[in-house]
Amino acid sequence: MDLLTADNVTYRLGGHDLFSRVSFTLRGGERLGLVGRNGAGKTTLLNLLAGSLSPDEGRVLKAPGVRVGLQPRLTRGTVAQAGRRALAHVQSLEVALRGVERRLAAQGADLDQTLEDYARLTERFEAAGGYEAEVKLERTLTLFGFGPDDARPVATLSGGERARLSLALALVDQPDVLLLDEPSSHLDLSTRRALADALKAYSGALLFASHDRALLDAVCTHVGHLEAGQFTRYKGSYSSFKQAQGLAVRSAQKRAKARQKEVAALTTSAAR
Repeated sequence: MDLLTADNVTYRLGGHDLFSRVSFTLRGGERLGLVGRNGAGKTTLLNLLAGSLSPDEGRVLKAPGVRVGLQPRLTRGTVAQAGRRALAHVQSLEVALRGVERRLAAQGADLDQTLEDYARLTERFEAAGGYEAEVKLERTLTLFGFGPDDARPVATLSGGERARLSLALALVDQPDVLLLDEPSSHLDLSTRRALADALKAYSGALLFASHDRALLDAVCTHVGHLEAGQFTRYKGSYSSFKQAQGLAVRSAQKRAKARQKEVAALTTSAAR
């Protein structure tokens, strides 16, 4: 199923195209690694896909009902309170379920419609990991060096701690499409491995910008390359992408040499 689509997206910065006519579709189960040089526009593209920015041309399309999540920017409350906020989606589904249950118990309810609503909400609640939400919150926070009862104000955390907490809460939130920006930054080796396992097991679609080759190789089903304002999508791991890129470079070099020989031959012929 197509979840998120970039349709000829162009974004300008300082009167110049940062990138132009970017087009791709992210489907359920795909894990797209976004690569490119610093300044190529990877973070900007993530914000456009999340809806935090608007494109100058083109559009970003979401399938009906699809939730797109970007790592939250944490500025207020305690670690524990931030953790509770990450469960807001699951909690809203649970409240809706309880409401349907009350309708079922009420006299004169439209039984067929109520049962249909209950089945639909139950499916969404299960897909969001509702029955294991509390356990997942505690396990994920612990993995990234926090606890569910951590009373430290978010504002007192270091930059690295805040980045780790933001990543943990994004994983807990479990949107249909998860967008991450350099997720392995500020992580030690063992936590990076645990992160790779979590991303490989992610039930939705994933798009993440990274320079971490090991993480890209472990997680990606596709690679998106931003270079000189253009986006190219490759199927397979990061190593497969580098191999394909190398073949393309060598092919271009061969064509350039062939053109040079042709020009030299023509020049010689004209001189004669």
